Amino acid sequence: MSKYITADKSQYRVGDEVALLSGSPLSGVVEIFHQGKVINTIKADGSGERFSLGEFPSAGYWVKTDVGSTAFDVVEDLNKYVRYGFLSDFNPEDCEDRSDVVQMNRYHITSVQFYDWMYRHHQLIPNTDVFKDALDRPVYLPAVKAKIDLCHEFGMKAIAYGAVYGAEEEYFGVHPDEMLYKDEKTKYDLIDIIAIMNTEPDCSWTKHIIQEFAEAVCVMDFDGIHMDQYGFPKYAKTVDGRVVDVGGTFSPLIDAAKLAVNEVKPQNQMFFNCVNNWPIERVADSLMDAVYIEVWDPHGTYRHLHQLVRESRMLTEDKPIVLSAYVHPFNQEVSEEEKETAALLTMATIFSSGGSHLLLGETDGALAEAYYVNHGKYQDSFGDELARYYDCITAYEEWLLDPAIMDLTGYFVGGINEELMVKNYPFSGEYAPEKIHVQFTRTEDTYVVQLLNLLGVKDDTWNVPHMRPLAVEDIEVELMIHDEIESIILISPDVDLEPVILDFEYVDHSQGKAVRFVVPKLEIWDIVLIQKR
Repeated sequence: MSKYITADKSQYRVGDEVALLSGSPLSGVVEIFHQGKVINTIKADGSGERFSLGEFPSAGYWVKTDVGSTAFDVVEDLNKYVRYGFLSDFNPEDCEDRSDVVQMNRYHITSVQFYDWMYRHHQLIPNTDVFKDALDRPVYLPAVKAKIDLCHEFGMKAIAYGAVYGAEEEYFGVHPDEMLYKDEKTKYDLIDIIAIMNTEPDCSWTKHIIQEFAEAVCVMDFDGIHMDQYGFPKYAKTVDGRVVDVGGTFSPLIDAAKLAVNEVKPQNQMFFNCVNNWPIERVADSLMDAVYIEVWDPHGTYRHLHQLVRESRMLTEDKPIVLSAYVHPFNQEVSEEEKETAALLTMATIFSSGGSHLLLGETDGALAEAYYVNHGKYQDSFGDELARYYDCITAYEEWLLDPAIMDLTGYFVGGINEELMVKNYPFSGEYAPEKIHVQFTRTEDTYVVQLLNLLGVKDDTWNVPHMRPLAVEDIEVELMIHDEIESIILISPDVDLEPVILDFEYVDHSQGKAVRFVVPKLEIWDIVLIQKR
């Protein structure tokens, strides 16, 4: 990635000092923006590579300097906004390598999943510093510890991967009564190596794995657990033939694990993998700190991504939504443009819907499949574009990711709805190919119109290669609202995030009056903030 400026922490608590880091001392004026407007200017004296901005109230902010721009957010609750990343390489050389976590800090990653860091699924902590994991991959435990410390240096939470019901033969061979079975003799397993164990509350396996989670946090100083499951079986049998409703066991398991880890580290973060959204209805009210969904077919279109976020939001009032949507083109023989466009369209869909995306990690790494070790790589030049997208969801999280946001798209856009229209290009509220997707949301004092460009995109499948959409200019938008408008501000992560004040006028509408404004250019994703008086 080229030279850049960034905040010295991925996220700040109220009362923390906010500071900027740059490769050379800052000089000139530093402008701090909130809600698309300058709220403060500070003169940098060029005296050092760390420049203090002071303390700020809870909110998202964008910063412009003479050497570049960045963003930061300040929160009262570190679990309110989650931007998730990953690490999967733990070799001796990783003890000294800072590039991966430094890069994730540039993207404001708040939580980092340590994937397959452990000895076995049933025994997380190894007996030696150098070992081979269940797939015969060498792992160096001091590197895991070094990366945990490095995450803490940047204010990130280090989250330990741990499967809730996985066990290798060393364990399941002596505990056949704890396994789940297809029939009287055939166990459920994954890749013939990992047996699936019974997670009912009174099963001894459940007590064992919860103790493993708590010990990992205690011994390694992790900040929480990423509780994984495999999406099957939905129902299974015990060794004596009793049927187990597997989905019904997860909420009690999550709660018990959270309480056990609380005893070790009260400020922890607990994820649970709702594979393909199962069983979200039964775990939404559990003590997990975020709704995390690993996306698979049949959730293959942009609209499916949107639905996963919005339906999860309806089930939980205050938890962030994270989609693990693997962008397959990063491991395919396709052009860099096709990889990058697939990623940006997927990110824009998830972000504009109110969720965040687990995609980035390691150095220049992007997830293309479920085994994180086989992640893909993106070109260095793509890093600045990714940074703008993450700057955007950090600086404008209150209008994109806040749980209080109301989604009005289905009532305002398309079909018989004529309250919000694009007048001079084909548009839709349904993520239709060859159209501009229009997303309409509101907070207490701001309406938000988001435009996602699918013009020239002939396939609405998100995890396939895509060429860049056809950039368009002078998009005329009309919105019928009765509020008096104070300002209309355009934010484009495809350009430089510099807020642009748009002119507007009131025009006649079949139902009264509408506000009309023109968006100068749309490449992939534009955000328009319409602020009421």
